[in-house]
Amino acid sequence: MSEVGVNRAAVRQLVEEHFRASILQGRYNGEHNVDRETALTMALDLNRRHQEQIDAIVALMPPEQSRLFLQAFEEEHILFFEEHQRDPDASYRRLGLQMTSTPHVQRPGRFQRQSIGEMAVRTAVRATVWELIISLFRR
Repeated sequence: MSEVGVNRAAVRQLVEEHFRASILQGRYNGEHNVDRETALTMALDLNRRHQEQIDAIVALMPPEQSRLFLQAFEEEHILFFEEHQRDPDASYRRLGLQMTSTPHVQRPGRFQRQSIGEMAVRTAVRATVWELIISLFRR
């Protein structure tokens, strides 16, 4: 009986390509304000094409090798997902993506309107600070 094997490096590369494509698509959707329904349709289409690619590869293999391939694929998928959960930035670097897990946050402009609650809190803090300063000079 001949040895049936699976190239784990190739399987890992397939998993990483899928994650890279998914992350880049999510990034594109966020940057272009893609609505939720369109984003979902795009994600489902990406997953369908990826599954078709896996199915085509499996169809070319003998039954035992295809079983081992699918098992290795599932294991690599779980490993990468867990790696991403532990350290998203490291997984982005591994995929060659120039991005971080913390999005750039724009600071509010100098003359941005405040809600009544924000204004009340700021006023209370200012009043407390001024009361403290005045009490220091009264002593």
